Amino acid sequence: MYQPRSPEASNRERPSTFNSDGARKRQAFLSPIRDTDDDVCDRCEAVPWKKFASPVRQQQPVMLVQQSHKELKASSCRICRLLASIKPALFDEQSCSLVARPSTGGTILFITGSTNTKSDGPELHGALSISRSGQQHHFGVELSSPNAIYAKLQKHVTACRRFHRPSCSRHIPLPLSNLRVIDCKDPERTIIYAPENCRYAALSYVWGDPSIVPMAKFSQVVHDAIEVTLLMGLQYLWVDRHCIKQDDKNERHLQISQMGSIYENAEITIIAAAGKDPSYGLPGISRSRQQQNWAAIDNITLIQRFPSTSSCLKQSTWAGRAWTFQECFLSPRRLIFTDYGITYLCNCMCVEGDEHTSSEDWAFRFLGLIPNIDQKSQRPLVEPVYYGLRVIAEYTKRRLTYDTDALKAIFGILQMFERSSVYCIWGIIVPASDHLPPEPCSPGLHWIHLTSARRRPGFPSWSYIGWEGPIHTEPLFPYDKSCTIWIGDRDKPHFPATGESSVIESLKGLGENAPRYLHIESPVISIPLEYIQWTSEQKSHETIVRYRGRTSVLRGTLPDGVYANFMTSTGFRVMVEVHLDNPSSYPSYAVGIPFTKTRLLGDLLSFWLNDAIFGREIWMLLLEDRGGYFERVGMIWMKCGDYGTSYDQSCCPGSTIFMANSGELLKEVTLDNDELTGAERKTVVIG
Repeated sequence: MYQPRSPEASNRERPSTFNSDGARKRQAFLSPIRDTDDDVCDRCEAVPWKKFASPVRQQQPVMLVQQSHKELKASSCRICRLLASIKPALFDEQSCSLVARPSTGGTILFITGSTNTKSDGPELHGALSISRSGQQHHFGVELSSPNAIYAKLQKHVTACRRFHRPSCSRHIPLPLSNLRVIDCKDPERTIIYAPENCRYAALSYVWGDPSIVPMAKFSQVVHDAIEVTLLMGLQYLWVDRHCIKQDDKNERHLQISQMGSIYENAEITIIAAAGKDPSYGLPGISRSRQQQNWAAIDNITLIQRFPSTSSCLKQSTWAGRAWTFQECFLSPRRLIFTDYGITYLCNCMCVEGDEHTSSEDWAFRFLGLIPNIDQKSQRPLVEPVYYGLRVIAEYTKRRLTYDTDALKAIFGILQMFERSSVYCIWGIIVPASDHLPPEPCSPGLHWIHLTSARRRPGFPSWSYIGWEGPIHTEPLFPYDKSCTIWIGDRDKPHFPATGESSVIESLKGLGENAPRYLHIESPVISIPLEYIQWTSEQKSHETIVRYRGRTSVLRGTLPDGVYANFMTSTGFRVMVEVHLDNPSSYPSYAVGIPFTKTRLLGDLLSFWLNDAIFGREIWMLLLEDRGGYFERVGMIWMKCGDYGTSYDQSCCPGSTIFMANSGELLKEVTLDNDELTGAERKTVVIG
């Protein structure tokens, strides 16, 4: 139990720290503190700290914090030095404040900046708890033995296996071939073939530079994982670098193809989310964890609260790597090691230190890192197709050392989706027909890149696998009935891109052996692409559009960029903003294929205006001719809101401009079944 130091020591020295090599202890009683404020600046001394020691009802400002992280850290004021622990350097260019917010059991103080939200400070960067003398408060560190700590963690695993089926454990383990594991009880740490019904831990970590061969047999993180495996009452550990024969091409291919199953079958996965390479090890095993700062003032104590585990995880080097994504997602139970502590996480429960996470939104904080499970029913919250799109978008944020691993690194997750009556071709998810309304449905080709992307050679351009860069996608919707899509070779289609059971069975598990070309029969139009840099006067342009007795006002700030140039039969042009995959390289002409359920392409202009009134979406795939086949270069995406007779274009991810052939922006347009020119129905092949 922690007892504060003498007032003299508190006043003259930097804030002390709590030992954090053990698990967190969430209860302590603070003894009365008598202190002077010789080393507290005038600003901090003027704050009515006792006021905030009582629970506040709503968020309140405490004081401005304009100093940089470095200035706070070097301050002679002990309170300012404590503030440095919750104000990161990335806030240095912002106007920042210390604010008080109600929290479970009291009040927390955190830094908020001009660009961060009111709630991400405590999660991402930590906060301060306030405790009055004699008050029972949750903070501190339990100086328990490792055996006691891991005994509690073993109980969580046992409870999960017993009560969380089928969310956290499969009734029938997935079959594994030639699985090799490290025998942790063997003094030589021999790598053996796994015994029958082997219960093993798996390690998820960052390899670091793959060209650097460790001098020792195992890196520090592996040594630490072996110790954790034994502390968890297990004998065997699986580590990809050592348990996969790297010099045996066939064996390596077999083990990589079943890596998803390896993590799904693991008793628990040890996630090394601290450090940037294997030499860092696991905090709390071979190195100390981050120490917890505190300071006393005005007969109360301010205690540092660490960032949440989910925030630490998402900001880690580990979370930037593509391979670790499915390792975490597919594992039924996880031990997450950060610089601040150990967290137990399964699909139905989160325990930080020795306390269940009290926040009801803990599952939301780990969204995209674990399956989306309803905590009451222990069933998926949404259909696998819709959730699959969200998971895929998360995966595209990750980085790969080798482009050739783009499909391999998510293949285990795709196999999991296939067990839910969907099939995946080159990473694209297509549902069975009973998962969507009865309209035609095709692969999830409607996505855009959020930043400039890089083309990956050897993969289809119509799949996100073929690009390096994060994507945004919307839930699946019915495609245009006039658009039919088949999958096949370059010269011949083989399968219709629908959720028919025969197709699903034919394409399951093919991976990189799947057909790689799409054959799309649809209305097609040739579209000139043009980069436009608007003048300051043009940027705030407004157009009144009349169509069939309706009037819409298109307004907003026009962004500079590449626009598609659609010609109409009456002579004016419609300029539509384009989302290019690689804005630095694009053709002067593109081929456009509409995916949205519309009338004929020739009536697309009327549909846009209809959308502006009723609130729907436009998706059009843009392709470049590669000589005998086409490749994707971008997408037109317009999401129009329902604003009655007035539509604010600034709310739409896509801008539409009406322009005369002379280049003048039109202030008023009347449409009467006006048609776009050049539309022709044909079949294009996309690779």
